[in-house]
Amino acid sequence: MLGYNRVPGPVEEGDSHRCELAGLCAIVTTVNCLWRLHSINSGLITIACDNTSALKPTAVDYLPHPRQKNLDLIQALWRSLQESPVTWKPVHVYGHQDRKVKDSHCRLASLNCQMDALAKQYWAYLFKRLPSLASPHLSIHNEGWTLWSGPSKITPPSRPTLCGLIMDPVTQMWWARHKRFPLEAKETIDWKACLEGMPALKPSRRRWITKHASANCDVGTTLVKWKYQDDDKCPRCNASKDTAHVLRCQAKGANEVSSESMAKLTTYLVES
Repeated sequence: MLGYNRVPGPVEEGDSHRCELAGLCAIVTTVNCLWRLHSINSGLITIACDNTSALKPTAVDYLPHPRQKNLDLIQALWRSLQESPVTWKPVHVYGHQDRKVKDSHCRLASLNCQMDALAKQYWAYLFKRLPSLASPHLSIHNEGWTLWSGPSKITPPSRPTLCGLIMDPVTQMWWARHKRFPLEAKETIDWKACLEGMPALKPSRRRWITKHASANCDVGTTLVKWKYQDDDKCPRCNASKDTAHVLRCQAKGANEVSSESMAKLTTYLVES
């Protein structure tokens, strides 16, 4: 729709939804400026897009919600549509129709293919000439109130996002104080990947990971604390057995299992 560097930040890698919304906002804002300039009070405009989610704000009964991704652009587009005196007719077109038989798709699909091709050419042009294609944090017409965390805009400003912003630093420092990881490692952990990865696991596996990470499972040090046994020795190597030792134990049987698991993980990551 538009080059990534022209889309107001924050733009995640591969965020086509935000790019489509930015393009639609630009179209509606331009049309609104024209009708004000030329005193146009009515009309019909067809607006086509290959992203169904980006077209949702054009629905008559649509209302933005804080939990929606890219709320700032959604709010701006929705508000600009409400102000417009002309009628907007949204049309969804299927993308990449140029990869099929050329005579089998309509004019809107052909125009969509041309737009994609021009956008890619322009991106390649900028990529060769600019030192950075980072998206600027610009104010957006009609976006309404915004929420920021330092220099970054928060979209969406939903309850889970706000709870994360407030509680995540506190929780991370708790882990660091209890020596679950070094303080300097806090900034190197991909917390977002952890957040997205946990719901992908089965509930039983989530509980196991949480208990293991917080040292609340039946390892030697915990069993001594719970007064279930007198010593915390590993039965394989006789070293103190905490949750970290489960992964680091160098006893023959445990080492073979660990090496096999790491080999499988390495193969999976390379293939992926």
